[in-house]
Amino acid sequence: MVTVFAVTMFFSCKDNYNKIQQQQGYRKFPAGETTNVVLQYTKINKKIPIDSITKTQLTAILRSPLSLDFTNQEFPYYEFPNGLEVDFFDEENQKSTIKADYGILYKQTNLVDLRKNVRIQSHDGKKMNAEQMFWDQGNQWIFTEHAYTLKSPDINLEGNGIDFNRNFTYVYTPYKQGTYTVKEEQ
Repeated sequence: MVTVFAVTMFFSCKDNYNKIQQQQGYRKFPAGETTNVVLQYTKINKKIPIDSITKTQLTAILRSPLSLDFTNQEFPYYEFPNGLEVDFFDEENQKSTIKADYGILYKQTNLVDLRKNVRIQSHDGKKMNAEQMFWDQGNQWIFTEHAYTLKSPDINLEGNGIDFNRNFTYVYTPYKQGTYTVKEEQ
């Protein structure tokens, strides 16, 4: 009779311990923390002469007041809880900029998740706003499934979902409304 009672008490305590763990939740801690982050992305430029000291071209600069390093997780990432700004440079060194109030850079996929007040300013005057966008660094591609606005001297679009390359030379948006000025050739 005493043995049965002791076993029952043991299982009862274990059950309470599991409930406490669930209530507290899983807490993640960063492997590191960096302030005033500046990351420069470069690529090899075949147009630069071979005898040049460097054959690299600056393609992007990422700036953030704070970066949290979660590369100690199963799916590693860097978090930018206080926002980030990314300047992109094309082959002619023209700059376009993306700003967001929050971001995550996923290390394995090179995908940047930009959230909260995402703003894009292209070198030729296009302005775009959305609540969330993704930047695929490998393919130099930007996309969202959320609502957006896109404005320039000849474009005034609103819609849900848009895909485009970083230079806005290719844009795909299935659900849009607005105006677009088309120039006729003579």
